[in-house]
Amino acid sequence: MIMASLKNILLRLWPFKTDTPDSTLGPPHPDSTPGAPPQCGRKTETRKITRALGPWEAYMVTLQAILIWEKPGTSSLAVVGVNLLFWVVIWSELRVYFVASLMGLLVFLHHQWVHSIWPEIRIPKPEPDDAEEWTPVHP
Repeated sequence: MIMASLKNILLRLWPFKTDTPDSTLGPPHPDSTPGAPPQCGRKTETRKITRALGPWEAYMVTLQAILIWEKPGTSSLAVVGVNLLFWVVIWSELRVYFVASLMGLLVFLHHQWVHSIWPEIRIPKPEPDDAEEWTPVHP
C-alpha cells in the first residue's frame, strides 16, 4: 500500500512520462500500413525533452554562450571561477558536501536578490520627455 502510493508520487514527479493516450499522438501517417500502431517516435520524444528541459532553457542558452566564447570577458571569468572553485576544494580541508551546500546557498541568495530584493529597492528608469517617436507634420 505504501509502496504503491510512493510509486504514484514518484511517477507524477518524473519528467519523462510514458503513459500518453493514443489520442494525443495524432492520426497515423498516410504512408503507414493499416492496422499498424501510430508512429509516435520523434514527436513524443521531442515533447518529453521539451517538457523536461523547458524550465532550464535560459540557463542552457547562457551556458552555451559561455562555452562558445560569445563574450570573451564572461567566458574567461567563468574559466577563472571554475578553476578557483576546483583549487579551493582540492587545497582546503573542506568537505565536498560543504562546498556544494555553500554553492547552493550562494545560488539561493543570488536568486533572492535578483527576483525579490532588487525589484523592490531599485529606482525606476526616468521616462523621456517626448514619448512619441514620430511628430505629425500637419494637424
